[in-house]
Order: sequence, then structure tokens, then C-alpha cells
Amino acid sequence: MGTEQSAINKFALNDILTGLATGLNDAQKQLRNVAPYDEFGRPNVMYQLPYLDFELQVNSEFEEIKTETASGGGSSTLPFRFGAPRASFKFSTVKSSENKTVIEMKSKISGRYIAVAPNEGLPQMVLLTKVEANSPGGDRQNLRIPIVAELSNTSGEKLKNSLIEFNVDEELTKSLNDSDIILPSLEIAEVRTNDEGIATTYLRVNTDQYNSGTYNYAIQIGFATIIKTISVTKN
Repeated sequence: MGTEQSAINKFALNDILTGLATGLNDAQKQLRNVAPYDEFGRPNVMYQLPYLDFELQVNSEFEEIKTETASGGGSSTLPFRFGAPRASFKFSTVKSSENKTVIEMKSKISGRYIAVAPNEGLPQMVLLTKVEANSPGGDRQNLRIPIVAELSNTSGEKLKNSLIEFNVDEELTKSLNDSDIILPSLEIAEVRTNDEGIATTYLRVNTDQYNSGTYNYAIQIGFATIIKTISVTKN
């Protein structure tokens, strides 16, 4: 009985706290959607919710039921009628009778939701990507295409020695072309940025494996995806 009631209490607490968080997010979204200017062009007052304090008061009741046995002895049980998660609490006897005693437990749960800026308040990262033309070391049959990522933040600082991962998005590439397309390869999948915040790898494409036509390749760079289009012409 106790285990089952604990599961009910845990579910109820999760439901309450999740509901509070959802309501708080919805309220903040509404505040963000306020137009910056009114119909006369005057700036509107903008509001933010830095934190929200909450306190939950929960009353629980226990029933102690005494039962008579065949030999005339007695036994007692103490089941939950309604419960709450353990927090600060106190017991008090509410009412009693010859065979039953009801005990009330008052619980108080308090806390605070705190607004946290994205990236823990640090300047946000900015990732710039580009695909350059076929570089030295490649030819018309074996393309070597530079894939460049530049990482900085909103303060203009170049983020050096940061690891950037490059991947060919197989599923997206196949959806952009014939599903039987031969996927290209990357020379290096993980590259650290230099002092200028730049990381470069190379896309290798062997055009001998393709018929004439236009092909699109999806390349994932960190949290961004770019599409490189290549035209193959054969005499």
C-alpha cells in the first residue's frame, strides 16, 4: 500500500511542478510577443519574469483501523487515504472513535523557478559556414571541396581550439537525390578551430562513380546543415 501511495504522490508532485513550469513558460512567451511599439509608434513597456516563488500546502490523512480477532485480541492497520510527498510536515489527531483514528498530516513544499539565460548567460555562439570551389589537390575526376566553419560569439570573439564535427547527412542526401547515390567522404570528421576560429575539412567526390547530372550533398557542421550542389558532365 505504501509503495503504491508513494508512486501516486510522486506522480502528483511531478504533475503539479510540470504544470507550474509550463504555465510560466507560456506566460513568458506572451510577454515576449508584445509588440515593441504601439499604434502611435511609442515604445511599449516590455516585461520579463526573472523568477517565480511557489509554496504548496498539502493535507494528508491516515486512518488507523482496529479490528477484533477470533481469540478476542486486536490488531491495527494504518493505510493512507490521501498522501503527499515528504517535506516539512506535522501530525495531528483530527478525530477518533472506538475502532478508528484519523490522523492528519500537513505538508509544505516550497521552491523557486529561476530564469536562466541561454548558454548560462554567456555570449551566444555564432557559426558561419561556407563551401568553396574545388581546391588544389583535386581535379575534375576527384573533387576536393573545402568545407569551412567559422566559430565566434555575439561579442565578436573568435573561439579557438573548439572542436567542430563534420558529417555527411546520409538520409537527407538520399532524399535530395536518387536513393542509390554513392555518398561522398570527408577527409577529417572532427577539426579544432585555429586562432581565427576557423576549422576546415574537405569533401571528396569521385565523379567517375556518377553519371552526368546535378547532385546535392547535405553536410552537417556542428548544429548547422548546408547543401552543396555539384554538376557532373561527361563527354
